[in-house]
Amino acid sequence: MNVDVLIAGAGPAGLAAAIELRRLGAGQVLVVDREAEAGGIPRHSAHTGYGLRDLRRVMTGPGYARHYTQAATRAGVQIRTSR
Repeated sequence: MNVDVLIAGAGPAGLAAAIELRRLGAGQVLVVDREAEAGGIPRHSAHTGYGLRDLRRVMTGPGYARHYTQAATRAGVQIRTSR
């Protein structure tokens, strides 16, 4: 498999970087993660407080993880997990 950019880690930071790279015109961007699902640690944090700084709204961890996973997919980012 040939890609233009490979990002290790499908947490919010890795996914946000992938989204921005696609927005800037990078070719194929692949994000890989050892976990079964993308989204990182926030997937396990049901409390609120996520998203306030970057998305200007308060979200739970799982909602925040879903937001970035879906946004990356819409941006054309390939995501590979252990699943």
